[in-house]
Amino acid sequence: MKKILIAILLITVSFSSYSQRKSKKTKSTNKNYLVVKIFEKISFSDEEFYEMSNLGSDVMNREALNEMLTKELLYRESNIKVKYEFGQNYTKDEYEKMQQFQQESQTIAQAVYGASQFGWQIVSTNTVALKNDNRLHYIYMSK
Repeated sequence: MKKILIAILLITVSFSSYSQRKSKKTKSTNKNYLVVKIFEKISFSDEEFYEMSNLGSDVMNREALNEMLTKELLYRESNIKVKYEFGQNYTKDEYEKMQQFQQESQTIAQAVYGASQFGWQIVSTNTVALKNDNRLHYIYMSK
């Protein structure tokens, strides 16, 4: 009977000490978060806009319109504006460099690369379609 009680006591002590170690670990871990907002404006040239307005409503013309939109989205450089939003835990040097990347970024990849140079890693992304085929990209990063 004593052996069973000692075994139960040892098992409960090991479980309780393990759970205490686990709770202490999560309290000491502080993560910083960064939200990269990217507004992407899709612009058409005057010639392309004129061509699209002259297309009728038949099936062949709709296919031509879809082809033009596909080429627009895949091959033309888009106009983007980048905004880095992060909390209060940053250094002055990091803030200045991030502001520089914010102004110089011409693509989404450049914006993400700028943040990744300071140790930020992508957690999640989200894209919202706005009016006139413009898009707003949210890239959530943590450090």
